[in-house]
Amino acid sequence: GGIVGLTHGFYLAKRGLKICVVEKHKLASGTTANNFSWVNASTKTANADYHRLNALGVQMYEGLASEFGADDIGLNPAGAIELVAASDPAIFNAAKATAARLSELGYPNQWLDVKELRKLEPHVDFADDAAGLRTPSDKFLNAPGFAHLMATSVRAMGCTIHQDCAALELLAVDNGKVTGLRT
Repeated sequence: GGIVGLTHGFYLAKRGLKICVVEKHKLASGTTANNFSWVNASTKTANADYHRLNALGVQMYEGLASEFGADDIGLNPAGAIELVAASDPAIFNAAKATAARLSELGYPNQWLDVKELRKLEPHVDFADDAAGLRTPSDKFLNAPGFAHLMATSVRAMGCTIHQDCAALELLAVDNGKVTGLRT
């Protein structure tokens, strides 16, 4: 009954499957209610496959925003800026390397000098040696709101949701086919 289970339920229901979501407590009350929900691929650059998976996640949320509306799914296209100081060459060079890697991976980014930072954010007092890595595709999500939208959509497709119902055991036959759930 969190963002992961309800989103899986949504996509399964869209494929015509009749699903049942069970939640030990209330919908969106666990991890979904207690995290920042930063939708990004800008910090996942070491492994190209993992980066692509996260970039696909960003695209999926953009697709859902087109389907439902960004406000309705709680998606805020804020972008992000990682600030660094030229006076700290190790961190500065690491951020520059991240920018180069993001470009190699095709993820939108922009290196900003202090003049560009001040123009972009005129109400922030940046140090004279400040620079920043801007990733405009990064977003943040109101995860509980999104989960509740997924729940509403799942129900509208004829599926059921049970709250205060702990899943104790998947029931399966020898070939691995799931036949039920013990609650």
